[in-house]
Amino acid sequence: MSSFSQLLLLPYPYSLQTHQITPNKHHPPPSATTTTTTTITTVTKEPRSPSVWIDHLRSQAQSPSSFHQAISTYINMVTAGVLPDNFAFPAILKATAGIQDLNLGKQLHAHVFKFGQALPTAVPNSLVNMYGKCGDIESARRVFDEISNRDDVSWNSMINAACRFEEWELSLHLFRLMLLENVGPTSFTLVSVAHACSNLGNGLLLGKQVHAFMLRNGDWRTFTNNALVTMYAKLGRIYEAKALFDVFDENDLVSWNTIISSLSQNDRFEEALLYLHAMLQSGVRPDGVTLASALPACSHLEMLNWGKEIHSFALKNSDLIENSFVGSALVDMYCNCKQPEKGRLVFEGNVRRTVAVWNTMIAGYTRNEFDYEAIELFVEMVFELGLSPNSVTLAGVLPACVRCEAFLDKEGIHGFVVKWGFEKDKMKKEGYVPDTSCVLHNVDEEEKETMLCGHSERLAIAFGLLNTSPGTTIRVAKNLRVCNDCHVATKFISKIVDREIILRDVRRKPKIVKGVMIVEDPNIITMSMLRQGVTVENNGDDCQRRRRLVIYGSTIVEFREVE
Repeated sequence: MSSFSQLLLLPYPYSLQTHQITPNKHHPPPSATTTTTTTITTVTKEPRSPSVWIDHLRSQAQSPSSFHQAISTYINMVTAGVLPDNFAFPAILKATAGIQDLNLGKQLHAHVFKFGQALPTAVPNSLVNMYGKCGDIESARRVFDEISNRDDVSWNSMINAACRFEEWELSLHLFRLMLLENVGPTSFTLVSVAHACSNLGNGLLLGKQVHAFMLRNGDWRTFTNNALVTMYAKLGRIYEAKALFDVFDENDLVSWNTIISSLSQNDRFEEALLYLHAMLQSGVRPDGVTLASALPACSHLEMLNWGKEIHSFALKNSDLIENSFVGSALVDMYCNCKQPEKGRLVFEGNVRRTVAVWNTMIAGYTRNEFDYEAIELFVEMVFELGLSPNSVTLAGVLPACVRCEAFLDKEGIHGFVVKWGFEKDKMKKEGYVPDTSCVLHNVDEEEKETMLCGHSERLAIAFGLLNTSPGTTIRVAKNLRVCNDCHVATKFISKIVDREIILRDVRRKPKIVKGVMIVEDPNIITMSMLRQGVTVENNGDDCQRRRRLVIYGSTIVEFREVE
C-alpha cells in the first residue's frame, strides 16, 4: 500500500482491509434487500491508468443506486496509489452527499485541502453541497465564504442548504447578495427562493417578484410552475395557484399532487376531489401522495363511497396499500365516517404501522367514543411494542381516559401530560441532563428528548404517581435492560416527589430514595412476580381494569402503601 493510501483512514463502515462496505443504517443503498453488507469491486491485478479509475468513479457517481459503489471505487483507487484529481473530487463528494455521511465528507475535505491543485470552482461547490446535505450548515457557509469566484452553482448550493435547515431569512439574504454580485439566478435558485417565501408570513410580495422574474426571462418549466403553485397555496392565495395550474400545458404527476394537496390543506375539499377526477380523466396514474392528499377530503366531507373507491384502488396496488401515509389516511377516513371497525381492518392489514398510524387509529376510536378500545390500543403500543408516544398520541387517548374514569382518575389530561413529560423543566433545574445517546433514531436532539419521556419505565412511573397516594413506594420491573437515561431520570423523579422508587431490570435492581441509588438484593423481585404481573392492594372494578391494562407489556408496576 502506498504512503498516500495509508493517509485515507476511512472509518467504519468503510474498510480498506476487507474491501467491504456496510451500508449506512439510515441511508441503505436501494439494492440492499436481503443482506446488510455489499461486497465492493476489488482492485484488479492488471494496473489501470488514472483516467480509467476516474472515468469509472464519475460514471458511478451519476446514479443514486451506485453511490456506495462510487465510494468503493474511490477507496480502491487510492489503495492502488492513484491520486484523486479535480475531476474525481466532485464525483466522490456528490456520492458522499447522496448517502449523507458527514464523517466521510470531512475526510474527503481534508484530501481536497491536502492534494487539490489549482482547484476549479466545481470542487468547493461540491463541498458546499455535501455539507448542506449532510446537515452541517456552518461548515457549508465557511467553505462558501472562502470561494473567491462564486458562480450560480455556488449560490444555488448555499441557498438550498439554508432552505434545508429552514433558515428562510438567511436564504432570502443570500439571494439578495447574489443579485448584488450580478450573478443571474437560475430556475433552481428561484425554486428555492419561492420555497422560502412560502414559509414566511410576509413572503407574498417577494414571491410575486420571483413570479414576475420568471415571466420576463421565459425560463418556465414544470418544476418551476409546481413551486409557484405550492408557494401561492401555502400563502393562502388559492385563486392564483389554480390559475397557474390550469393554464400550464405540461402538468405531470407532481403537478397534480401539488394542486390536490394544496386544495385539501386549504379546506377546499370539493375542489380537491374534482381535480382528482380530472387527473384520472387525463390518464395520469395516482400514487401514494395523491391518495394521501385526496382521502382527507373524503374524510371531512364524509363521502364514504369515494373513500371506498380509493381504498379499492389502493388494494390493487401493493405499494400503495403498504404506504403508511395512505394507511393512516384510510383509517382516518373510515373513523370519520363513523366506521372505526373498518378502520381497524385497515390498521390490522398490510399497512406499515408507524407511530402516526397508531395515533390515527387511537384518535379515531376516541372520536367515536370507543374509549376502552382506544386505551387498550395505547397500552399495546407503549407497553407491549415499546413505541414512544408523542403529544399527538396523548391528545388522542386522554379524552377516552377521562370519559371512562378508570385510567387517569381525577387529574385528567393535564395530570398525565405533566407526569409523562415529568415536568422536564423542574428536573433540568435540579441538574438532570437527558442522555440522548440512548435514542438510536436519526432525529434532532429535541425529538430525542421527547422520545426518552416515552420509555415504558418512565410511563409506568407516571402511572404510579397518578394512581397512588403520596408516600407510596413504586416498584417497576422490566424484563429487558433499563437504559442509562431512565436510571438517571428516576433518581431525579424520586428526589422531586420525595418517594421511594425501586427500578428493576434483568441486570440490576437499585432502590432509589430521594435521589440516592441503593443497590439491593436482585432476588427480591422474582421471575415469578414478573410472570404474574401487577399486584395492586385495592379492590374494585376500576382497580382490576388498571391491572389488566398495565400488564400488557414488558414493564410492570407494583404499588405498595407505606405502613
